[in-house]
Amino acid sequence: MAVNQILPQGTEERRAVALARGIARALFHRGFESLMEFPLGNGRRADVLALDGAGRFTLVEIKTSEADFRADSKWPEYLEYCDCFYFAVPEDFPAAILPPDHGLLVADAYGAEELRPSAELPPLHPSRRRTQILSFALLGAGRLQRQLAGGATNVEIDERGVERLVQVPVVLRGDVVRPDQLAGLAIAGHL
Repeated sequence: MAVNQILPQGTEERRAVALARGIARALFHRGFESLMEFPLGNGRRADVLALDGAGRFTLVEIKTSEADFRADSKWPEYLEYCDCFYFAVPEDFPAAILPPDHGLLVADAYGAEELRPSAELPPLHPSRRRTQILSFALLGAGRLQRQLAGGATNVEIDERGVERLVQVPVVLRGDVVRPDQLAGLAIAGHL
């Protein structure tokens, strides 16, 4: 698969959402279900956390630019929460600056291609795996329920310390679905 679709221009956040969509689609085709912005046990948030049928977690850290990568030193804290770790970048990213001992995906809004496989990380402790699987299920079910009800899915705290409700895209069968599409899919029996 050649990944060469144009990503939306604009903010880093818009580019990251487009990459997350493509990553989720690619992971779905490899037998994973994905959640975006997954809160980890250490207080960090994974850009994309995917779970397969064997209970194995793949965590994907999205980097949209060299400045984004250089400004972020927290990604090593994610490693103890996954079985496989990947960086995901757009096609024009200077991949040589990324650590060579972790997986690498080149992604766009429609898919992702693995350029380098992830090394096997030390296995998660069974209690951490169980807790994270339960959190994954509850978060995914809660997001879907709130989307079906037309509500927001996450609470974020802005720079003034004020809570605000925000929507997080739902990935259903490997594709991002808008809230207004979910009710129709549920009525038609596709959920």
